[in-house]
Amino acid sequence: MITARLILERLDKNQDLLERREQPSRSFVNQFMKFLYMHHAQVGYTITDINGTSRSVSPGGTGSWHNFVPHLVMGAPGGGIWTPYSSYSVNTNLWAQMLPGELVGIVVGAGSTSPTPGDYRLEDRIPHGRTGKSGTKADFVNGGFETGNLNGWTIGTNDTEWNPVVSSAAWSQKVGSYFCAGRSTGSVTEGSYWYIRQDIDLTNVTHIGFTIGRLSYGASVNRWCRVYIGGNLVYYRDMSGSSEANWPLILNVQDLTGIQTFEVRNYLQSVGMTYDWTGLEGFTTYNMKQLEYGGCEVINQSYANPNGQFTIQRYFTNNSAVPITVNEVGLQSPGCYPADNTPTYAFLMARDVVPGGIALAASEILRVTYVVQITV
Repeated sequence: MITARLILERLDKNQDLLERREQPSRSFVNQFMKFLYMHHAQVGYTITDINGTSRSVSPGGTGSWHNFVPHLVMGAPGGGIWTPYSSYSVNTNLWAQMLPGELVGIVVGAGSTSPTPGDYRLEDRIPHGRTGKSGTKADFVNGGFETGNLNGWTIGTNDTEWNPVVSSAAWSQKVGSYFCAGRSTGSVTEGSYWYIRQDIDLTNVTHIGFTIGRLSYGASVNRWCRVYIGGNLVYYRDMSGSSEANWPLILNVQDLTGIQTFEVRNYLQSVGMTYDWTGLEGFTTYNMKQLEYGGCEVINQSYANPNGQFTIQRYFTNNSAVPITVNEVGLQSPGCYPADNTPTYAFLMARDVVPGGIALAASEILRVTYVVQITV
């Protein structure tokens, strides 16, 4: 029988123990069983990743890709470090894809809903970082354009044939009823653009989120989007193409404060273009709380007949300015279909809820330990 114990220890910055919890882990989820089945049966399988998308996963490499597959991996570097978790190409000496350390191994979150075998992600994973501000955040005026107009926004263009409008037209990927769009009504010159901008107080804002969309059009169109904060370019996206697409964004603005001008500018590069749609929606602000993820280690393998065990362990440090409560803990593994240029994704293996949560004050450390055991 496979069992696991979950141990949570709250430490001060000197690593002196302040609180200790221990509970059985009974919450392995369906993805874990599917990975086991896939490797035992040696067949490809469709498994749901942490974003809720079904992914084709395979137990072995194909084509020129070496037969190394990083499944059921728990060892990981610190949260912001990107590491290759995919097959190695013998021909090109390249790793196909990488994942940040925060998505592999032990993860923590703020969600408190009871686990189920069908869980494919933590309810509210706390990301890696050190943000968190103590005051009430400001938000965008009319950030979703659900007033049916551009109230609250300053708009402009350098080409009178291309202007921002609010639309409720068919866009399969829009979330609300309305979105902001650029629509050309005549021949547009190369390099023309339109913009929307709004002044917003970022004193207690750590992140800004919104979505850029490319609406369907009958011919390939060269277009791109730039985002400026306080006159400084902070994001660029090439949106060339003809099919619908959308790119949800979360921009880190933790180091900014005070009133800043936020501007999204959309460019059209196709000379003589007479019709184009570019969509924007869902502008919002966050006061996002983050924990610094240390490396995740797999250690202390031991056997004493008839039992055996090993330990998975990770440290999380609250280097933000506010308390953070951890209510859920889980295990995540990379997974891929190893072939040329095939991405690697993260998959949830286990999820546990911590009754009452464990609160970390600023500068405190959480040590999370899973002890995986076999016994007869």
